[in-house]
Formats: sequence, structure tokens, C-alpha cells
Amino acid sequence: GSYRRVRTQKVDFVTLPEFDYSRTRVIDDKLGYEWDRIITYVKNPELFVVFDVFKARVEEFFTAANLWHTRKILVQGDHWYDTVYDSLRSLALPTNENLLIMFPHTQYRLEGVEREKRYYQDEQVIYQMTGQHFELGQHIGFVTVLIPHSASESPEQWLNRIKLIPSEPEESGLAIEINDGAKQIIVAAKRDLRMDMVRDWRRPKYTYESGRIKYGDFETNGDFLFATVNGKKMSYTAINLTKIQYKNRWLLDPKPAQFGLAFDGSPDAPGVGKLRYWRDEIEVK
Repeated sequence: GSYRRVRTQKVDFVTLPEFDYSRTRVIDDKLGYEWDRIITYVKNPELFVVFDVFKARVEEFFTAANLWHTRKILVQGDHWYDTVYDSLRSLALPTNENLLIMFPHTQYRLEGVEREKRYYQDEQVIYQMTGQHFELGQHIGFVTVLIPHSASESPEQWLNRIKLIPSEPEESGLAIEINDGAKQIIVAAKRDLRMDMVRDWRRPKYTYESGRIKYGDFETNGDFLFATVNGKKMSYTAINLTKIQYKNRWLLDPKPAQFGLAFDGSPDAPGVGKLRYWRDEIEVK
């Protein structure tokens, strides 16, 4: 093949007792797009939530595809595939663990499976794709959930436990809810980290109103949200935020502070700066 020069960035990385979170970006200056991959490793139950965000840096028609490689597809259904790697070329691998690949977000998405040669062996690639004309800065998102499980367990037990949560404003964020029986886990992320930026003549350059997104009962301008509702207790972590509320109850609403660097020559003015992250646990009704 040929090499296409791109740039990569580590946007964020946080590791905490309940989850690990990373956001990385690839930028293709020649074709004119950037692609963010947001990975959340949920530690209990053990699974991975992967948000992919494609953003156009030029006005153009693009086809974007989300690819997942495997050796074998054992069983599949509507928007899910139970897979296993039984070998790497001549090396046999244990087959006591499978990987369930799920696509909760299916609107205007095409899916399929193709045969391929990879690492000198026969493999299969599972794809979810879409294409459209993009305006400057327009973006789309893919959602994938990866669930490792014992080969003796049926993957179908997970099918009704993962659901998509719509965001408001529409298509401003990506979010899912994981039902673990005793608790519900919400994982959400902002699609476009530039949506907050609404002014350049003073600091901070953002406001809560310009970056806020509603995910079900939550509303925040944070880049990322992880929450667990367990009976009457709710724990949450929001990253890079100024405020957050739950069921119209403010969980964090700090007072303004004075900010300088007003480049239009105006006096210093109050504003609310972002916190690296905020974690807490509360009682809910």
C-alpha cells in the first residue's frame, strides 16, 4: 500500500476507579477531515464503549467507515456480531473468550461483512458506514460497544441492556445507557469540542450556554460524562466542565471569578472557568 501523511493528537486521558477514558485524534490535512476516537473502559461490568466522531474541515462529500476486524463470526443478528480470534497465522489462540461487537446507533448507517487477508491469514472485517455532503465543521458519530464474555455465555443476554440516549441539541453528543440489572451506567461525550467557543475578545472564550448538552436526566457542558444510578444513590464524573445538573437540580454551579485578558480593551469581567473534572455521589429520589 501507500502511506498517507496524517497528524495524530492525544486530546485527553483520565484513569479512575470506575473507568478509563481516552480521546485521540487523527487529522488528514490533504483530504480535509479529522477523526476523534473516544474510548471508555468500563471496569464493572467489563466492556468498552467506543465513540467515533468524523468532522469535515472542508466542504466536500465524504464516505466514513467504522471497521472492526476478526477471525471468525460465530453468530450474528441485527446490528451485533459475536466474534473470536482463534489464531494469529500459525499460532493457535485460546477460544474460551468471545468478543461481542454491537452497533447501538443505526440511523442512516449501512452495515456488512467482507472477507480480507490480514496478517497472512483469512479474516473478516465488520463495517458500519455512511456518506453525505459535509458543510465546513459538520460532523457525524459512530457508536460501538465491545463486550468480552465467556464462550459458554450467550451474547443475546446483552441485546436489551444497551440503549442509545438522544442528545439535545440534536446530534451534539453521543451517549448510551448500560443496564447491569442492579444499576444503570451512562456514558456520554461531546462530539465537537469547539462548540463552546463563542468569543475571542475576552476570557473565558466559552460560556455554559454555548457548550451545554442534555443527555436524558443530565445536562452539562463537560467534554465527557460517566454516571452510575444504583437505587437511591447516583455517582458521577464529568470532565472539563463548568456546570452540571441532574433532573434540573444543580450538582455543580460555581460562582463567577474575575477574568482578565480582554483584548478589546474592556475592563476585566466575571466568568466561570472549567474544572479538570468533578466527581461526587448523591442521594436521588
